[in-house]
Amino acid sequence: MAETAVVLPLMVMLVFCAIRLAILFNDYQFMQYASFCSARAAVVHIGSKTDPHSVADKAAKAVMLASSVRKAMLIKANLLI
Repeated sequence: MAETAVVLPLMVMLVFCAIRLAILFNDYQFMQYASFCSARAAVVHIGSKTDPHSVADKAAKAVMLASSVRKAMLIKANLLI
């Protein structure tokens, strides 16, 4: 019984750490995708009359908005603390 009292909190902490690391990795992937979309939008609009910087900014904001909407939905469902 004493072994359970020692091991159980450690196992629970390990599980929560793994979940948090997965969330952090997902956020990192969103940032990578936002920078990819931003660079692609800027390159596509180089020759047009629109400013490539504003187009790149809009593309990055669209990806990050999708990320924040996902987080808001998870928080509302009490799945993300």
